[in-house]
Amino acid sequence: MKPETGRTRLHVALALLSMSSALAAAEEPALPEISVVGGQNGELSAPATERPRSEETVTAEGIRIYSGPAQTNAYRALSGLPSVMFEAADPYGLSSSQSIRSRGRPNSSQAPGQTYEGMPIGNLGGFTGIQMFDLENVGAIDFYRGAVPIDKGVGFVNASGSVDMHFLRPADAFGGQAKASFGSFGFQRLFARVDSGKLATGTQLFVSASRTEADKWRGAGQSPEGREGIQFGLVQPLGGGVRLELFGLQNDQDQHNYRPLTYAQATDLSTYRDFDYNRTLTGNAAQDVAYYGFNRQSVKNQALFGTLRFGGPTSTGFLKAYYLKIDGHTWNGSSNALGAPGVVRWDFESEVYGLLAQAERQLYRDEEHEIRGIAGYWFHVQEPPGPPLHQRAYRIAADGSLSFAGWTTLSKMTNHLYSSPYAGLQGKSGAWSWEGGARYLHYRTPSITYYNGAGLADSSYEDAFKQNPATSPDREASSRRLTNWLPNAGVAYAFSPRAKAYVNYGRNYGVPAFGIATTYNAARAQFVAAGTTLQDLWNQADQELSDNLDIGLHLAGDDWYLSPVLYDARYRNRSVQLFDPLLGVSYAQNAGKAHAYGGEIEGGWSPMQGLTLFGGLSLSRFEMSQDIEAASGVVLATAGKQVADAPRFMAKLGASYRQGGWTLTPTARYIGARYGDALNTQKLPGYVVVDLDIRYALPRFAGLKRTTAALTVMNLFDRRYIGIISSNDVDPRGTATFYPGAPRAVAATLAAEF
Repeated sequence: MKPETGRTRLHVALALLSMSSALAAAEEPALPEISVVGGQNGELSAPATERPRSEETVTAEGIRIYSGPAQTNAYRALSGLPSVMFEAADPYGLSSSQSIRSRGRPNSSQAPGQTYEGMPIGNLGGFTGIQMFDLENVGAIDFYRGAVPIDKGVGFVNASGSVDMHFLRPADAFGGQAKASFGSFGFQRLFARVDSGKLATGTQLFVSASRTEADKWRGAGQSPEGREGIQFGLVQPLGGGVRLELFGLQNDQDQHNYRPLTYAQATDLSTYRDFDYNRTLTGNAAQDVAYYGFNRQSVKNQALFGTLRFGGPTSTGFLKAYYLKIDGHTWNGSSNALGAPGVVRWDFESEVYGLLAQAERQLYRDEEHEIRGIAGYWFHVQEPPGPPLHQRAYRIAADGSLSFAGWTTLSKMTNHLYSSPYAGLQGKSGAWSWEGGARYLHYRTPSITYYNGAGLADSSYEDAFKQNPATSPDREASSRRLTNWLPNAGVAYAFSPRAKAYVNYGRNYGVPAFGIATTYNAARAQFVAAGTTLQDLWNQADQELSDNLDIGLHLAGDDWYLSPVLYDARYRNRSVQLFDPLLGVSYAQNAGKAHAYGGEIEGGWSPMQGLTLFGGLSLSRFEMSQDIEAASGVVLATAGKQVADAPRFMAKLGASYRQGGWTLTPTARYIGARYGDALNTQKLPGYVVVDLDIRYALPRFAGLKRTTAALTVMNLFDRRYIGIISSNDVDPRGTATFYPGAPRAVAATLAAEF
């Protein structure tokens, strides 16, 4: 733990949860309601229609189908939505090598923001918190595709939309469930949950535990080698209309990495589909950097977060507090670790904590009109990494042992700090409904000081500074204050109870290009020779902003629904990767402008009893609005070209057929052609992947409430394709890497509820 931020903040979260006991009101508050168009027909997902915005809800059944047998990845649960492209390096979505794009918007650090019950416990240090939770404990997932409402999507980033998970509260009656899954490539998963029911004190509690593991489908190793999770939830009425909801977890995961391909390898899958890290050591360090045991990671997450709810007939509110600790390390083989082949170890330990307070009040209401006011405040503290704080290099001996070579990165950083008040109005007037407001976002970036690690002994991070490492003024950057207004407004008109049109506008934000600091530290000599300091680069970092406009329509009948949307988004301060040949360095800058526009349509139909058809189409353009000029004067012809890894066309189609105790659910997705580079020279063909889920509800026996058996087949026809493209939007060197899509995999699940 870093000296300046080493004190645990758990007591802060607990104190904040207790602060609002004085905010009691007259009656017990209701839990948030979730409503979807056409949900009565059994769709896996559908647009929510209460507000004039592009909001989608994935139902519990949709989570089960789309997330697959592993039930750990909320991003995968969005894969059936019309403009979402999710890919993972493994069949189950368990690997950390994964990507998600929404409307062509990028993955990696700009992936959709993650919140859990509205709280931003997610991306930290390059490791996604989207897999911390067992999805058996999640009842629904909301996804905001366009502008994120002012009272949603707080966190490090929401430029690509925002994902919010709603947990299943403890049940009113004692019970629970147990589940076991086994499948291809050594996949095993055990899950169990017990609910206390409502006790005499009004307390309701659940506790769950899981263990998941799987072999890699190519190469040696496991992904994960072991994922073990424990979670709990508690609901407690406190009297006077105040209600406490508290959740917690611990999740540990170890895994070996998948090896990416080059573009040449990606276009020859008949040869390289199974290509991966080396299974054995050779005694040659230049080759052994690709040994699978030198490319792995281990991560532990601990979280505690909760909500105090209060309210009466005309007003409601909540106070939310959260705490997250992440602790882990990675090993990565490198052909150039301090000038020679070696292995780089990155250790990270970090804490996140904050609070979110909100009050909502009815300001006016009669038979046809209603106006409600909403006001809130978000405060957030996040320790580095972001960028990496410290890393060490090791040399590989002929027998495979490692010896310390030096510190590749050694730095001190202060915390990321967010402070954000917001306020708005919502209302109805006859057939019209509307909302509007603004969020003020104040972000203080870390200050950074890099140190010379040459000659320092191998030690802990804290002990490294006891060796008095040197620094210099060019390697220091002071904290910066970034502020932005994030307006949001929408209006809808209901032509009838079954037809509604809406328009929505709002501004989202992204994370600054923190990679600037890492690049400077790695290529300091070139920058110093050019008279450029770290502060010069750090001053260029800014928050990406996007102005989003959606025009949509919701139509519904007794057995069908249809929702088309047209959208337009203008981006500025986009992080783009620039290569300067005079310096010989490629580095990120918040200097790009981009334009995204297109349309999407989704729908569902139940033509007969027991059968539901559902699907969606999307057509999108996401292109740079300008050519990019590097500091050397080199111009990159990027204007008008589709960004890398963004398909222009996607189609999703599925069906659910129920007969007796059987449920048959085939789904198919078509992902159109994509490019691996900004200049659109590395083209990869489109592909179709079909999955199949078969479920049978067994007759009741042994006092069990429900017992089901399921068979899931992923990539039914064993289609060969490239799934993940890991690429910068603008990089003329064509440095993207590629991951083959996983082959056919079959898993069986037996679940029982008591």
